[in-house]
Amino acid sequence: MRLNTCCRCSVRKATPASPTECPTTADDTKLARLEAKLRARIAAACGGADKTCDGAGDEPLASVGWNIGSCPDLGTEGCTNAIATCDDVATCVSCIADESIAKGNGIAYDQLDAAAFATASDLNDCQRALGRETARYFRTRAALLGTCWDKVAKATPGYTEPPGCPATDAKLLEKLDRAEQKKIAKICQACGAAGDLDQDGQCDAPGTAFTAAQIGFEPDCPDRVVPGSGRACDHAGVTSLADVIDCVDCVAEYAAACGDLAAIPAVTPYPSECNAAP
Repeated sequence: MRLNTCCRCSVRKATPASPTECPTTADDTKLARLEAKLRARIAAACGGADKTCDGAGDEPLASVGWNIGSCPDLGTEGCTNAIATCDDVATCVSCIADESIAKGNGIAYDQLDAAAFATASDLNDCQRALGRETARYFRTRAALLGTCWDKVAKATPGYTEPPGCPATDAKLLEKLDRAEQKKIAKICQACGAAGDLDQDGQCDAPGTAFTAAQIGFEPDCPDRVVPGSGRACDHAGVTSLADVIDCVDCVAEYAAACGDLAAIPAVTPYPSECNAAP
């Protein structure tokens, strides 16, 4: 399932009734166009003189690090297609990208209390902020990491593996910290905890915030580990808004990292954390 802007709409409008109804038919059409564009670009770069991924005259998979037999999967979501041509590579990265988006966005939407949808209540405002800001943070993190890994692949001076991304880029680390702090501040403000004026990554008035149960958040954070950092998302007893923020932050980091790393096997091995069973 690929969650996108439809989910934000469903949280604030009367129909569709639930964010689990995303994506809509219109969303699927847009997503299909994006996948077609991905396949075309991979074929143009790797499909040889005829720019077609048919195995005849294509760039050898070994030369681009894709002689790995089959797609490495994300968790146990089924992204395991055999890889014999560059079009199979497109199938693999598209599948893992879809699943990373579903995990990065879905953690903030899947269990919301639907009774608050379309009520224009403070709780509904909190739900919308939780989903909107988590999705924005996920997109920002994935884009920044992708740019960094591209520089590693091009051997841009100062970008090496190891240490890889984001550790190889001090400015990137600062940007990621700012994006995270901005997300936390906006969720705190919308959920009754007064923002994060001192920018310490904590809500200024945590005791006044909506609880995880009121928001409709799951009581346990998924058992995931962020590759590279070793940060474990598994958090039993998600009860407070701080617990919710920590969970969505960790899962977004995991999903963004794995989505980017799946596309660059020639640069760095795909981490075992990304295809571990939950």
